[in-house]
Amino acid sequence: MNLLHRYSTKASMFIILLVTLTVVLSSCSDNSTGGEDESENKKTGFLITGMTPSNTYLVKYEEEMPTGTVDLSTGTDFQYFYPVDAIGGAFFMVRPDESGGFAKIVVNSEGEIIEEGVLPTVDGSSFAIKIKDENTGVYHDRNNPDEITVFDPSDLSIKGTIDMSAATTPAPSRYESFAFRDDLVFAPVRPNAGGSFDSTIVHIADVSTGTYVGTTSMASGQSIPVFGFGQNNIDEQGNIYVADTGNPTGTNPISTVLRIPAGSNEFDDSYDFPPAFTANPSNQLLSVTNGLYYHQNNKAYAAVATDIPQELLELVASVGGDPSNLSDEQIVQAFDILYNAQNGRWSELDLQAQTVTPLPDFPNVSPFSVNIITEINGKLYIPVVTPSENAYYEYDPSTGQSQKAFDVTGGELIGLYDLSYSH
Repeated sequence: MNLLHRYSTKASMFIILLVTLTVVLSSCSDNSTGGEDESENKKTGFLITGMTPSNTYLVKYEEEMPTGTVDLSTGTDFQYFYPVDAIGGAFFMVRPDESGGFAKIVVNSEGEIIEEGVLPTVDGSSFAIKIKDENTGVYHDRNNPDEITVFDPSDLSIKGTIDMSAATTPAPSRYESFAFRDDLVFAPVRPNAGGSFDSTIVHIADVSTGTYVGTTSMASGQSIPVFGFGQNNIDEQGNIYVADTGNPTGTNPISTVLRIPAGSNEFDDSYDFPPAFTANPSNQLLSVTNGLYYHQNNKAYAAVATDIPQELLELVASVGGDPSNLSDEQIVQAFDILYNAQNGRWSELDLQAQTVTPLPDFPNVSPFSVNIITEINGKLYIPVVTPSENAYYEYDPSTGQSQKAFDVTGGELIGLYDLSYSH
């Protein structure tokens, strides 16, 4: 999958391929039928998604949790399908054809995956959207960078906008994602053109009053803070964990987990947990953590880099040790190395003790590969995509036991999504 065209310089391109594979943009056809009775839509079941060699997306609906092998070739072929959040059996995401707006995607009574409605944006460049509850959500139209739009997920009506112009950043910015804590929405920012700031910055707004609340930042060095699918980064007390992916070619090569404590709107300056560096202190160049998912009792799960692929070291050494000297062809080569290398482990992170424990019976993976964890009935379903595996594994945190849940054929696995997911 080709992400490199989105960045204007070789240096920034290499930074991005090192620190994130979580945003994948391709073009796609719209399967909207419209006019469906919402009460007839499926509220349970699962979507399994994957990518074809031609970079289209295959999506298959299953009524029950899959076992054995899922053949995506019998699913629906989209050009783009990457849910950001969900509630009540509906998924919210960039429109399947990447035209202006966010789509509300449902599975109708016939098991067809359709676009039920659209939230407006000027074009298809926006991707940050989050649901608070059945009547409140927010999204960011990048053509209106100083506003957060508040909407009703049930009928997609616009409830208003929040003026964020009082929140300053070092350069024109965009919201990378959102997270809710009660009526407050926390929005990590990033330069509008990509890349990173020299600190981790989060804007805060109150959706109940429609007002800007404040900004918190932490001088963590160049970083890209992200939240994953759904509300997966807030613990039982209300502590918000911000995964700072770091920047291997900048001032902060070590990815960290930062914390905004419960009852506070400011980063905890004393909390700076680097999972990959903790797992291997000698790995400072490529100390990456991806796919952070908070479970419960201070435990989170993530793909953690444990070493550096030798092929990548040799490639960078061939251009004098400076990744910015890589040619376009070498950047693509580096991307392929990182995506296919098995230099990481799915691990349990104790966010209080700040320890890292690899999960048993999991193959090594690339920390840059797919990382959408799905929790169902207290068990975690974790993707494993390697040159020899294309599967979801099941991990039971209560017993510490792991086993393969199901294999996937017909496309390279991207995600497993539960229609019954709710906030």
